[in-house]
Amino acid sequence: MTRKKRQKPVGRRSQNRRETVTFKALDAFDERSHLAETRSEAKLFELLIGLRRCSAALDRWQHEFLSMTCDKALIRTDHVILNMIRLHDRPKTIVEIGRILNRDDTANVNYSIRKLQKLGLVEKTGRDNLRGVSYRVTATGRAMTEHYARLRKNFLITNLPDGEEWNAQIDVTVKTLARIQTMYDMATSYLVTHRTERENDSTKPSE
Repeated sequence: MTRKKRQKPVGRRSQNRRETVTFKALDAFDERSHLAETRSEAKLFELLIGLRRCSAALDRWQHEFLSMTCDKALIRTDHVILNMIRLHDRPKTIVEIGRILNRDDTANVNYSIRKLQKLGLVEKTGRDNLRGVSYRVTATGRAMTEHYARLRKNFLITNLPDGEEWNAQIDVTVKTLARIQTMYDMATSYLVTHRTERENDSTKPSE
């Protein structure tokens, strides 16, 4: 009589068998991509990705501030414009606000200001023949910006390093960002100036 050979359960590892874990070598990572073929391009790409991440973090911070402290229908861009109008306690026109924020979508800036007006946060201060209508914050708008400044100082500014080395790093960063902004503005101007219509742009496909 032959004894049947015991079969091991399918899918069960032997207790004496050690599982091996493999790790990818460091050379499996590459900074280059379709947007960055050289090391310099890769560094610029990392900087731009860092800016977008910082922008997303700033958006979350301002969203949480507005949802926690404000019962008004404001979004992040409205809040930014409110603080820019309050800046230095000097009334500003729509054009000036656009220049501060490097925005040329005047219609959207104007829309935000009208919303701030309806909510009683800003008001007109008069019209200048050269500069146009100026806006300033109301008492309610001042109180809101003061509250934001206190929260910003307590939760953000107090966590910043102190000293000349940090200030020097900030100065270098600001200058670098200004150069990148100029670079993109020049590239945009070139595209707008020298762009030509493609052959089929002016003709719609027949239905």
